[in-house]
Amino acid sequence: MASSQPIVHPCRLDHVALRRPDPEATADWYVDVLGLGRRFEGAFGAASPVTIGVGESSLSLFRGTVGFEHVAFEVTQAGLDAAADALDRRGVAYRRADHGIARSLYLTDPDGASVELTAYLTTEEPAMALTPKDVVTRIVEDMFNRHNLDAADAYVASDCVDYSGFPGQPAGLAGMKARWGMMFSAFPDFEITIDDLVAEDDKVSMRATGRGTHRGEFFGVPATGKPVVFTEINLSRILHGQMVEHWAQRSTLEVLQQIDAVPTW
Repeated sequence: MASSQPIVHPCRLDHVALRRPDPEATADWYVDVLGLGRRFEGAFGAASPVTIGVGESSLSLFRGTVGFEHVAFEVTQAGLDAAADALDRRGVAYRRADHGIARSLYLTDPDGASVELTAYLTTEEPAMALTPKDVVTRIVEDMFNRHNLDAADAYVASDCVDYSGFPGQPAGLAGMKARWGMMFSAFPDFEITIDDLVAEDDKVSMRATGRGTHRGEFFGVPATGKPVVFTEINLSRILHGQMVEHWAQRSTLEVLQQIDAVPTW
């Protein structure tokens, strides 16, 4: 089967399926100990596995102790059809399955392990799932740089924990939006440039520079018309495509110095 050209071009690792005597108990352990979240409950009908996940990948737990353990890769709908044609041409055995929300091909690797290729059914070609870095980038581009507070609803969890909020800031997304709204009022032309963006597992670190003109009240300081430069290094935890925790070190003191609110030492 060796070939210079692969048969399939997966988008990502979608899930790993395991058999367990008590899937609910196993799932509770992963939720309580590792912080995974439940997903796709009942999506596949009566035979639905108990599914938990982190990031863009899942662990599907089926009842029992033997059989149907496999690793699954997501492909596009066109990619699934192309894979079936290529497998037919090479004489590689596989079986098809229709799960309602997805179509799949199952084949066996040289060591006897089951491999699934799955394509989720949508009216359009399925989009690549957002990575944690994508989420942070979307927050910057769609919300900050367009001053669209409502865009944050898609990328920030309602109960997001902001460990570096401004004094008196309310909890959760509501408080974060209040802080961002105050920034937009104080600096109507405010925008952010991402200088560095590094991700590992579910955490993303960003070094960024913000620029704007002081045209509204900022921490009680009336508008001065002065241009300001913000710098920030932050860390965000992303789960299921949303920010759930946020830490930041900001140059707030330097900004206050730039608008002559505090002396420069």
